[in-house]
Amino acid sequence: MSRDDYPMLRRWLAQPHMAGWWGLPEAEIALIDGDLGAGSCDMRIVWADRPFGFVQDYPVRTYGAPHYGHLPDEARALDMFLGDPAYLGAGHGAGFLKARAAALFAQGTPALAVDPDPENHRAVATFARAGFRPLGMKACEDGAPVLVMDMWPEGLDPGRTADEKDLI
Repeated sequence: MSRDDYPMLRRWLAQPHMAGWWGLPEAEIALIDGDLGAGSCDMRIVWADRPFGFVQDYPVRTYGAPHYGHLPDEARALDMFLGDPAYLGAGHGAGFLKARAAALFAQGTPALAVDPDPENHRAVATFARAGFRPLGMKACEDGAPVLVMDMWPEGLDPGRTADEKDLI
């Protein structure tokens, strides 16, 4: 992703299906711009026959997210959205999340996590179809409740502790 993608991101962030889940386009672009090229956050525009989505991943400790405390330091958190409404409801989100997860695991990432708003049923279902499993509700860095979902490479899932099972 580059700054040349900002006009497209602005259009996507202004789409009705984005309302309530992501901030205003200019605020989100400012956050993205602060992280672009900073080294720890990998941002990508997702393509099929044309660009349709955005995904970023970063070390889970980057933003002081207490809800990721159960994960190893080398784990990565992901954020994503489908910007082009023509791609909604066709499995594209889960598909590119699976592909990104496979690439990260192949690079040695020990675990992945996402933290959708629990009311964003479309996002929660997409993450579940991609292979993320719900851990439970936790407060994120600003205190808002999020649904923590994680994914581990095949055969390396550490399982649930008694405390984690109580959160589900």
